[in-house]
Amino acid sequence: LVGSEMCIRDRGHYAAFYSTFDIKLIGECCDVMKAIGAGHNMVDVKKINRGLILYLIYQNKGLSRKALAAKTGLTPAAITLIIGDMLREGLLVETHTVHNGNSLGRKEVILDINLCAYVALGIYLEPCRAKILCCDLSNREIFQTELTSGEKEGSFSSFLDKLAEKISSLLEEYGIKTRYRLIGAGVALPADGSEEGNDEAAPEYEKKRGMVQKELSRKLGVDVWADSLTCTMAAADVFLSGETMGQNILFVKYGPKIDAGYLSLTYYPQEYRSKPVSLDHFLIDPMGKDCGCGNRGCLHTLAGFQELAEELRGIYSEEKTPELVRMTQGHKEQVVGSRLREFYHAADPAVREVIEKGAFYLAMTLKNCLVMLNLSTVVVYGDLFFDSEYWECFSRFLDILRCRGRVRLSGFHKEIETEGPAFSMVGRFFANGGLLEKVRK
Repeated sequence: LVGSEMCIRDRGHYAAFYSTFDIKLIGECCDVMKAIGAGHNMVDVKKINRGLILYLIYQNKGLSRKALAAKTGLTPAAITLIIGDMLREGLLVETHTVHNGNSLGRKEVILDINLCAYVALGIYLEPCRAKILCCDLSNREIFQTELTSGEKEGSFSSFLDKLAEKISSLLEEYGIKTRYRLIGAGVALPADGSEEGNDEAAPEYEKKRGMVQKELSRKLGVDVWADSLTCTMAAADVFLSGETMGQNILFVKYGPKIDAGYLSLTYYPQEYRSKPVSLDHFLIDPMGKDCGCGNRGCLHTLAGFQELAEELRGIYSEEKTPELVRMTQGHKEQVVGSRLREFYHAADPAVREVIEKGAFYLAMTLKNCLVMLNLSTVVVYGDLFFDSEYWECFSRFLDILRCRGRVRLSGFHKEIETEGPAFSMVGRFFANGGLLEKVRK
């Protein structure tokens, strides 16, 4: 499979897709299958059954015992036993009754998760700045704040110490550990341009993840899980959008780079796996521009924000781009990637052509990802996508490539930097059967 090529032709365009990363993902899927086939002890079975019940109740916003038995395949006696434990723990609550529709008119009790009793921490962690959110399982905010280090040259380790002190103080101030049950802290680590999907930088990235998890877990006394920003954003989108889980999802964040988070949820809640992916160096046009990686036609050379802005500067003139010149008051250096959505609205045909060409190459990449990675869904997120005219254009390209039905726009037109890691923690909590991890300080 290494070095395999798939070509898509449309309107004279060709897309070539080479990747060794998808081979790793395929390998990871095989690992999941091996784990499933290896058997489980009774503790594992208990967690899996509880996790499945939690997932189904969360997905359906409440279910009866009878419905749970039908959906899980467990016997009514097993359901009664498991539900009894979860009710005593306060994890589930009985909310109301409904008629079951039979002639006897008997009522069924609806069960729901005690969403307000459990809270999670979401942390967006940069080298000298952190955003901190505490919310319950319904995404109700308990508190949110930021921490900034005044020491530009300070070590990351010392900033982690300050972060742990700040969080501990907030937990005490809001009485989190006495009023709620804290399931843990999720941490989002942003890519620095070299970490996600880069084999050479992967050891350093994993070292950083390990350090964050170990140190914060030890200092806070709770379970901590660190992941890439795109993977945590994917988790937030899946849990908060109400989309059906149990599938393989690629969450694509477009701008300024082209990064993605891969969620393997095919066997959720039995397996919950995520993997950061960089689409920047996916080869999409073998006859394209040279890339610093040594290849030609990498996606970022054709659709990256910086590269598109550079191409716009190349055609910048009163004759070809009058609106663009007017918007930037004649200063070419003001044509930057962060303003692409604004420039797209300028209505210069030449400007739109450049940006839409990038959209076409991105659409072809997503088509290839759907096939090569056996994805059920691709979720796209980014400022450009939330422009209705750009989304209409992008959707036309997806229609041409016959994959429109498997690509959807994220429902969150806002930053989900902190909701993401919080709900990554919720995903792990459900996968653990709603059992809190005991952490030694």
